[in-house]
Amino acid sequence: VRGWLLKAEFQLEQSGRLKFRSYYTWGAPSASMLYYRAAAKHNKWLGIRAFTGRSEPKLQREVIDEYQRALTASSSYESARIALAAMLHESGQHLRARQEFAKLPDTNRPWLAMELAYYHLAANDPDRALELLDRSVKYSSNNRRYVLRSNDFDRLRGDARFQRLAGQP
Repeated sequence: VRGWLLKAEFQLEQSGRLKFRSYYTWGAPSASMLYYRAAAKHNKWLGIRAFTGRSEPKLQREVIDEYQRALTASSSYESARIALAAMLHESGQHLRARQEFAKLPDTNRPWLAMELAYYHLAANDPDRALELLDRSVKYSSNNRRYVLRSNDFDRLRGDARFQRLAGQP
């Protein structure tokens, strides 16, 4: 229950940030605004899946479309490309996901480790995901809080390595 409460608090915190940004955007939405909107929908999709055990196909398609729009606005947006590739894996489009991921110029940047961890988890490589999560937490201790509260890593919560990494007993 404590974990769900933390995640619900995190969801509210994130949605508040999105509202603030949306009020101060004039004209065509920027790539980052499109990305944040897609990320919010992605998080909603993950939450629905976590709570109900079912995927929501319509929302899943919307998330993919939103990430693609962000990449249309800025093709070099690494976070959007990683998230799109992860969502494609989640939707069973593995070849397309690998093709999107291959377009990334450099996947060795420490500030991308958290996003790359989610990509590898979606690609069914939990060992690589845990390795990248460890790197991410070492890069910034604030990332531990995200790992604990996000739906991104729900599939790893039962793994003892994840629990050690997240600082859980």
